[in-house]
Amino acid sequence: MTGRKLPDNVGYMDHDSMSKDTAMKQETESLRLALCSLPVISRRNFLAGITGATLGLTGAGSREGLLAASKTTQMNILSGELKTWRTLKGIEGLEAGLEFLEKADLAALSPGRHEINGDSVFATVSKSPSRAPETAQFESHRKYIDIQCLIAGAEIIGVAPVDQLTVCSPYNEAKDIMFYSLPKQFENIEMHPGHFVVFFPEHGHLPLCHFNGVHEIHKVVVKMKVDYWRAHRKP
Repeated sequence: MTGRKLPDNVGYMDHDSMSKDTAMKQETESLRLALCSLPVISRRNFLAGITGATLGLTGAGSREGLLAASKTTQMNILSGELKTWRTLKGIEGLEAGLEFLEKADLAALSPGRHEINGDSVFATVSKSPSRAPETAQFESHRKYIDIQCLIAGAEIIGVAPVDQLTVCSPYNEAKDIMFYSLPKQFENIEMHPGHFVVFFPEHGHLPLCHFNGVHEIHKVVVKMKVDYWRAHRKP
């Protein structure tokens, strides 16, 4: 298998440009329609001149955001520095989760669940060693959006469109998770402390992978129901 490093963060791209022929077509169709009105940043525009500085990502060790593409499907992932999230396009509806991450003393949070808005929005904090990607499986979620933020350590997260992954474990509705076999090729996002990334249902992801060696990964994941996000987006 091969994990390719992604270009510098582009912040936001239109989710509706994704192929609709996905394994979760029925579950994500309304989500795609809701995203039609959001601004589009194309891969061509990105390559022509969009840089990490657009998102306030400056200095050595540029943060990796998202531009994962293939012949049939273009992925669109929102990613950036937590301290500049308010400047990013495409964050509408995600404010409750990002405000929690911005205001909380993340390093002081105990492992486990932390309430934000009942089952609609909550956070989970974990500490665990990184792992080799070949020992793990890709995952995706149907009911919830993930806002993953690294508190300490360093991490690689593999990303691939779910319609290009092979299911190896059926969808578990109670846990809202489906697992996939490791593909031969996928993209990589480099995670550093203070960096966040958002995964929608169409985004297969492989978290907690080694980044230049083994790291103790301390992170928080905000879980936000897709229905909540949709209801809180600005018209």
